[in-house]
Amino acid sequence: MNTRLFSPIYLQIVETLRRSILDGEYAEGDKLPPERELAEKFGVNRLTLQKAMNILSQQELLARCRGRGTFVTYRDKSTLRKLRIWMWGISPGNSGGYYNEQLYSGIKKAFGKRDLEPVLLDYRENLLTHYQQNKLDGLLLLAPPVKLAEEISRTGLPGIPHVILAAPFPQLLEGDFVTVDIDNQTAAGEMAQYLLGLGHEKIAYLSGALSSLHSLARLSGFTGTMKKQGARFNEDLLLIGKGHDYYAEDAYHFVGNLVKKRRDVTAVFAGGFQQTLGAMRATLDAGLQVPEDISIAGFDDFPLAQYAFPGLTTVRQPIEAMGELAGRMLLEQLENGDVNPRQKTLKAELMVRSSCREPKNRAGGLGHVQS
Repeated sequence: MNTRLFSPIYLQIVETLRRSILDGEYAEGDKLPPERELAEKFGVNRLTLQKAMNILSQQELLARCRGRGTFVTYRDKSTLRKLRIWMWGISPGNSGGYYNEQLYSGIKKAFGKRDLEPVLLDYRENLLTHYQQNKLDGLLLLAPPVKLAEEISRTGLPGIPHVILAAPFPQLLEGDFVTVDIDNQTAAGEMAQYLLGLGHEKIAYLSGALSSLHSLARLSGFTGTMKKQGARFNEDLLLIGKGHDYYAEDAYHFVGNLVKKRRDVTAVFAGGFQQTLGAMRATLDAGLQVPEDISIAGFDDFPLAQYAFPGLTTVRQPIEAMGELAGRMLLEQLENGDVNPRQKTLKAELMVRSSCREPKNRAGGLGHVQS
């Protein structure tokens, strides 16, 4: 630094680093050398250097992350080049089924005229190295597996624009990560409340595998509401799914056996759409009618739900809205260096159709079933 200049030394440091950033010597996401090294380089003490760093942070050129270091956040907004976004678990277009189609539609809506290049890479290990080697601009991760979630929570995502969707891992929610999710617990509780309000007392619940935190949240919402309303729920009315999906075949066999043995069961709530279809088919194959004999409700409002006969009462997740919100939160990080708030939860909607009604005693007549 030139001590003969009228400008204070810390402002000279500001100008030197600012020019290095604007000229591309330091790119967005790059980590600056430790303050000790920079102080030695400029021949100043750390207090003087910190004054310069604070100004650069106020100018939104740098982000100082406690315990992680200082990262460049500047992006030349006049350059509207194609953005390379690593999408984990999200398939562009309709190649990933209805859920992915809706999610990607929302993401595209958020990006608007910005050119988006989805990058589909397999994850093996060392996410940060993977990100840097492929020269990516950001991350959108849908329901990352436990191994990946643990790595992210351990290493963090310093200086990397990202949004993690549908991943209610405590270590991610408690960390400084950007997340978007649905309130699964409240949604399942509202469906339980709806069925109880119709007069159902014995309600079977079909859960996904409990290795899924979303399955756990939905089960907790259902059983919590049952308990709060004083309704008894026995384990023999509960199906715990296998694997990572809500399989129709499992639901078919469980409900088929249940309705033959338990004439007091008047409603079934399925935690996933495929289970809903399996439960309905099992009921019909047992010679019973929906909803005259058994009310059927489900989670996830796929398009077939409104065209089924009878129309299925379901919980509708705002999938496209979740994708759009995630896209906007990612863009805000790309353009401004950060987003606030960093964690958002969307509310699901109860879609009441004709597959549920007040209970009918299968021995004949309307009214509450005696246990």
